[in-house]
Amino acid sequence: MSRIKSAWEIALEKTENLNIDMDKINRDKAIKVGRKICGLYINDIDFTMEKFKAEYEKSTNKEATNEGIVNNLLINLALPKDTTFESTLDKINEIITFLKEDSSDLINTINQVREFFKQYLNHQEELVNQMKEQFAPVIKQKEAQLQNQYGPDFTYSAEQDKEFMQLLDENLKKLDNQYNETLENVKAKIKEELS
Repeated sequence: MSRIKSAWEIALEKTENLNIDMDKINRDKAIKVGRKICGLYINDIDFTMEKFKAEYEKSTNKEATNEGIVNNLLINLALPKDTTFESTLDKINEIITFLKEDSSDLINTINQVREFFKQYLNHQEELVNQMKEQFAPVIKQKEAQLQNQYGPDFTYSAEQDKEFMQLLDENLKKLDNQYNETLENVKAKIKEELS
């Protein structure tokens, strides 16, 4: 009768021919470090450029760390929700200046992105205002009907109207898609320049 192997023995037999790629593991760690320090610098006001540089210098694989930084930097280049994007772009400019000696072209690109984001926010605001204006008669009619039901003090706005909000959402998504297409091209250029 043959001996029954334990789960531990079976696991050891299955893993005895596995090779651990330490270079890949160290590269992945360096990429994570790059992502982390980039994210901290952009999003944490207490994480200064001095701390960024100190953490960067600890890396033994600068190429992989740079890859992580660039990946996170591009993630942070997204269509803005409000005007706080200005400080993010300032920090992205500082990171680019740190990574690339002659960064004037990329700094100009980021400054163009700044204007692009301002234009996007203006177009977004114009779209909302234009749609509210177009929808105003419908909202007034609904408000009058609801005032008959609930009293003269009842107010009804476009933001409370499901139909308006659905239409607005669809139009904002179209606007986002148009702007994102251009932004993706800019991100590809930045990635190429920094890689």
